[in-house]
Amino acid sequence: MRTHTSARASMPLLNAHRVFRSSNISSYARKFIAIACTSSCLIAISQTSSAKKPGTDQNSSADIINRLAPDGVAPSTLALAPAQKAQIIRSLTIAKQQETGPRRQMAMYLLATLGQDYQINRNSLLKIWQGCAVKNHDLGCDENTCDMLIKLYKQGHKELLRPILAGSHYSDGALSEELYPFYVDRLDQNQQEFISALATFHPSEQSQICVQVGNEVCEQSGGGPTDGSYPALMQTLLTKLKKTDGEIANRCSRAIRQGYQNQQSAILQEEKGPQTP
Repeated sequence: MRTHTSARASMPLLNAHRVFRSSNISSYARKFIAIACTSSCLIAISQTSSAKKPGTDQNSSADIINRLAPDGVAPSTLALAPAQKAQIIRSLTIAKQQETGPRRQMAMYLLATLGQDYQINRNSLLKIWQGCAVKNHDLGCDENTCDMLIKLYKQGHKELLRPILAGSHYSDGALSEELYPFYVDRLDQNQQEFISALATFHPSEQSQICVQVGNEVCEQSGGGPTDGSYPALMQTLLTKLKKTDGEIANRCSRAIRQGYQNQQSAILQEEKGPQTP
């Protein structure tokens, strides 16, 4: 993941665009490796228990986060035996009390993933998330906080969709690369759920969120066709919104088109380079 900067600038409603098409291969590779490592690390925790001296704790609060979240990347899920789970929860509870910053957030996430005081740990993460959703209100929020909330949502905690959508207000480049692909995926996979969550926002905010969907679709397609047609994903999203119908779906459809066009213009301008006088 990229290092998150605390500076966040508000985006104009229908003219916001992003131009950052650099490869995310290394970032995605780290996540893949971290997920693979999590299983092996959990096995290692169990296998090394007999090698420890009496009275020592191989799951100490000092290293349990490193074991469960290699390279600081939150695991999507954790599958543990009951005895192992109880021991790890004890260590994570201590870590949550002792750690600060990103490591404390990780302890909260891991505890929530294990179902330990889920609401308390979820609410603590949401409080930090306000630093990304509210202007000039940092609280240590960054793209890693976003990643944790998205993974909790994918574990089945659907109530998190609305606050995740609220993060579009003041997201920067690194946060946007976590946030907006998720928006596109949710609209593609479950447009009714997406529209229902969208309905809880003011119409202007609904448009802002959907503009970012259009931006992201254009970004993913590398700028898309230049003959006025749309790439397949864009056509799919617009078709699903048309079938959903209703004022909110129609507003979102218009905003997606606007966001796509804005981003496409920005990409084409970047490719042309600066204009000589």
